[in-house]
Amino acid sequence: MAEKCRSPLNPKCGRTDVVAYIMFRGAKLPVCSKCWAEIAESDIEWGEEGSSKRERRRAHEPIMAKIRKEALEELATRALRKLKSSRDL
Repeated sequence: MAEKCRSPLNPKCGRTDVVAYIMFRGAKLPVCSKCWAEIAESDIEWGEEGSSKRERRRAHEPIMAKIRKEALEELATRALRKLKSSRDL
């Protein structure tokens, strides 16, 4: 079975054309070509093993901001669907 992409910038990706691995929060994650291009083009600064906790947190902030934004958009979409369906009753 092929390994699936687990990019922190796109956790739902799941593509199998893994081209790189990155360390994120202590885990080695496979990343597909599309997500790798997105990471390479971003302004994200990746911390090193020896960097301070504050520096590592700062490096993760853009990733976490994107994940939070997508989660909020998903929640808003679900809430609107539920509201519309309850009005149809």
